[in-house]
Amino acid sequence: MPWEFRITLMLAALTTPLAIYLMSRINAALSSVNLLTKTLRRSISALPLIWYALLPLTYLSSVIGKSFGLYFSRDAQVGADEYLLLFPFWIMLIVILETTPYFIALDLFNLLARAVKLRKNRLWQQSQAFAKIALLLCISIYVSYRSAVDTYRIQSHRQIISLNNLPPELADLKIVLFSDLQVDRFTQVKKLDQLTQILKNENADYILFAGDLVTSGKNYTDQAAKLMKQIQATNRLAVIGDHDYWSDPQRIPQKLRAGGWSFLQDEHKVIDHRGKKLLVTGVTHIYSKKINAQQLRILLASAPQAEVKILLVHQPAEFIAEIAATYGYHLMLAGHTHGGGIVSHIFGIPVTPSQKETRYYQGFFVLDGLKIIVTNGIGNTLSPLRYHAPAEVSILQLAEKKETS
Repeated sequence: MPWEFRITLMLAALTTPLAIYLMSRINAALSSVNLLTKTLRRSISALPLIWYALLPLTYLSSVIGKSFGLYFSRDAQVGADEYLLLFPFWIMLIVILETTPYFIALDLFNLLARAVKLRKNRLWQQSQAFAKIALLLCISIYVSYRSAVDTYRIQSHRQIISLNNLPPELADLKIVLFSDLQVDRFTQVKKLDQLTQILKNENADYILFAGDLVTSGKNYTDQAAKLMKQIQATNRLAVIGDHDYWSDPQRIPQKLRAGGWSFLQDEHKVIDHRGKKLLVTGVTHIYSKKINAQQLRILLASAPQAEVKILLVHQPAEFIAEIAATYGYHLMLAGHTHGGGIVSHIFGIPVTPSQKETRYYQGFFVLDGLKIIVTNGIGNTLSPLRYHAPAEVSILQLAEKKETS
């Protein structure tokens, strides 16, 4: 069974009890306001549950029938079944994650209300009912809107990188970082055109790519390589990502090199910039080919001297950052996490599975003088949607650190 199917089925199994809980509370709320018939109330409660179960049931039937015709194996454009099943499943999953904590809080508050005999008050019951109905509707609308924006619009995220003793020749040097292009039928012309236009407008000195050219297979390699060849900059450097290795670990590096990119696999590249040296060390650290601490120390110890030292890697592992800091690197640039992909907010606190893998899952960090930038990436993997993890290109501007008096 494809891993995407397994994870989707696991998520469905974990969240279905929450979905049943939410719909039961909505049914009770509709009963309290007494505006609908019992049959209509039950239909409103049951239909979302049935709809939510359709995608997992389709996957299960595909497994039983030894056929994987839906979603991951098809190479055409996004189909009607995906608009009817796939996208609604993920929208509803996010709504469940965002709504459940508030419903539980309201129910706990209702238990406290029982102690002061408010629960039997008709006005109290109706206010609770309307609060739950309004909450579910508002969150559903917000999740749908925010997912569409975060998924299909690429934002430019700008960051000033202040470095001590930066030579004037390297001040105002512009580096553009992007990652996880993930070209597939979900990441296509409209979104890719945004990317190329952003890169063209920035006119950067250096463009760095932190891996994952395609999502899977070999069908989109030529399209992605053609796009990468069209990207212009004085220096373009890339490292391998997880999906590159799973898809075509030989052909993808060859295609990028043929398109003018420097593809770094545990190696250094020194670039002369206005008489000063800038070093980019490309580290291979992916699920299928992890570098260990000893290997990394040997690699970094062999690095040539340079005024600015950059480490480019796909996965932002914490031990890599710690070792890079000890070897005097100024920047660590990475991708992989998709900014968390889907970031739920439990009472305003961001929660995503990516936090289990690394604390450097999104944004800008500083570790002993090492500046760490983890870009959100462009495309998707398991989910066809992003939520609170907008597709982005990171624009980094070097500047000399000002001394504070």
